[in-house]
Amino acid sequence: MYVTLNPCLPDLLSRTCNRLQRHARETTRDDDILRRSNLLIDVDAQRPSGISATDEEHALALARTEAIRDYLCNVEGWPEPLVIDSGNGGHLWFAIDLPNNPESRQLVERVLKALHAVFSDDRVHVDTGVSNAARITKLPGTMVCKGDHTPERPHRPSCVVSAPATRQVVTTEQLRTVARRAPVLADHAAARNSRGLPQTRPADTGARGRGKGDRERRMARVGNPDLSLQLRTATTARRS
Repeated sequence: MYVTLNPCLPDLLSRTCNRLQRHARETTRDDDILRRSNLLIDVDAQRPSGISATDEEHALALARTEAIRDYLCNVEGWPEPLVIDSGNGGHLWFAIDLPNNPESRQLVERVLKALHAVFSDDRVHVDTGVSNAARITKLPGTMVCKGDHTPERPHRPSCVVSAPATRQVVTTEQLRTVARRAPVLADHAAARNSRGLPQTRPADTGARGRGKGDRERRMARVGNPDLSLQLRTATTARRS
């Protein structure tokens, strides 16, 4: 089962009022959204489409989701998100407050591209195609059934892993800070690929506590030295 991330026009309830309808002919469009209230970061293991993840792929994607949460919260100072097991990978839902306009979509796209440049590799990827305002996502508490249920690739329920007591909004400036790094991080990743160097693989750990000390030490906690170098390079380029 899927739901929209952002609030839509109340009049749309009249299409199907408090009931389920199979194969709906009309669905919510981007211009039906009132405002952007959630930023979705969708992390999945690399695998063929239309099938569920193996247990190993599922665990790897969840660990990478935790690495992204650790970076955004402990390095960039973002408030805690909803952390969701999507059944095949991991989701982060950050509270935001943006108008539904082209500028907001571009900002969300740039944030996702920056995270993709750092945290995606040949095993796990951050989806950069979830930036549209009417994006739907899995409803936690429902089953996720891609392909047939097999012992190697079972169907699983989606669920909330953790949630803050009070959701706080990621500010526009915090979003822009990460978004401004996208070109630098993309260039860095392209340079590594051209030299035949391995893809960055952030440490797949789920450290929860807020980091203490300076920015360098907090970056070091997020992943391996190459990841920390990418973040420092992007920060330096943004300030210059």
